Amino acid sequence: MTEGFDVIEQSINHIQHPQTCGPLNLLTDFAFASAWLMPHLTEFRRLNPSIDVRFMTNQGVLDHSMQEMDVAILFRGADDPQPRLLRERVFPVCSPAFLERHGPIESLEQLSHLPLLTLTAEQGQAWMDWPTYLAAQGIHGDGGQRELTLNNYPLLLQAAAAGQGVALGWQGLCEEALASGTLIALEQFGLSTDCGYVLIDVNPDEHSAAKQALMDWIKASFTAPVAEVS
Repeated sequence: MTEGFDVIEQSINHIQHPQTCGPLNLLTDFAFASAWLMPHLTEFRRLNPSIDVRFMTNQGVLDHSMQEMDVAILFRGADDPQPRLLRERVFPVCSPAFLERHGPIESLEQLSHLPLLTLTAEQGQAWMDWPTYLAAQGIHGDGGQRELTLNNYPLLLQAAAAGQGVALGWQGLCEEALASGTLIALEQFGLSTDCGYVLIDVNPDEHSAAKQALMDWIKASFTAPVAEVS
C-alpha cells in the first residue's frame, strides 16, 4: 500500500503547470461519498493541492453519460464486467441498545420479523435490499415491520444507530460506525455477491495528467484488502 501511494505521489509531483488544471468532476452515490470519499479525499488534496475535485452525489440510479463528469464511481450489478474497487459484502447492523432489547438474534427467520430499515430501491438499482437479501438467504415472505424507508444511506445508518431498527450495512461503507460502537454488525448473517463499485473514466478520449492522477490514486487506495468487520 505504501509503495503504491509513493508512486502516485511521484506522478502527481511531475504534473506540468499545475496552475492550469481545471476542476475534476466526480459522480458517485451518497453512501460512497460520505463513508469513503470524504474521509480519504484529504490525502489526495495533500498530495496535489492544485487539483480541484468536485463531486455530485445521489442515491438513485446514476447515469454518468447525462452529466458533465470526468470520473464516476458507481455501484454495478453482477453482469457488469468492469473490475471492482469494492466488492459487495452486506450484513445486518443495529445499535447495541436495539440488540439488547431484541437479542440475541440467532436466526434469519427471527431477524426477518424485526423492524427493518429500508434503503429505497429505485427501478434499475443494483444494491441489495431486504427482500433480495432475505430471498438470497432462503427466507421468503413479507418480512418484518418496516418502520422507515429512506433514500439516503447515511441517514439510514443514523436511524439504525438511534435504535429504530435493523439496516443493511455494506463492508467498506460503515466501518466508522462499527469502530465507534454506535453500530454492531451481525456478521454471522453476512452475504457476499459479485456486485460492487467500479471506477469509470467517463471521457477516455480526453487525457489529462490531473484526471490520471486521481484515477491512479483511487485504484491504489483499494490495492489492500478491506478488513473484515468484527
